[in-house]
Amino acid sequence: MAIIFTIGLALVIILALVLLVLGRQLGQALFIYAGDSVLFMKSWHFYRFALPLLVMLVVFAFFYRYAPNKEISFRETIPGAVFSSLGWVITSWAFSFYINQFGNFTRTYGSIGGIIILLLWLYLSSMVILIGGEINAALSFNRKSRKT
Repeated sequence: MAIIFTIGLALVIILALVLLVLGRQLGQALFIYAGDSVLFMKSWHFYRFALPLLVMLVVFAFFYRYAPNKEISFRETIPGAVFSSLGWVITSWAFSFYINQFGNFTRTYGSIGGIIILLLWLYLSSMVILIGGEINAALSFNRKSRKT
């Protein structure tokens, strides 16, 4: 089960990075292939941000549904999945802004600076995912305490 979730999260990260980072170039290539449709180009701008969020939402909902050693419904996983999806995108965007504006890690740390940046981003991403699970656990605990 852990291998499936690891592969799923890796695919989500790759999809999100490709669409968010390379989305403009990919859209222009598809724009040429689609036959210069203005409607396609306007809708692509929406889809390149909506598709990764939707895929992340579904993957996190499955992750929060099947990963814990507790039976919970998909309805109970929605708050944590929404938080994790939006939090991951916002954290990645803010971290990217920080690195582009203020970080010159290669000058300070040399070639290992890139690895340090990657590890720091992975740490922040994992914290967002863990907080999403904690939100689901807290809401589930509140529901059970109200029932009893």
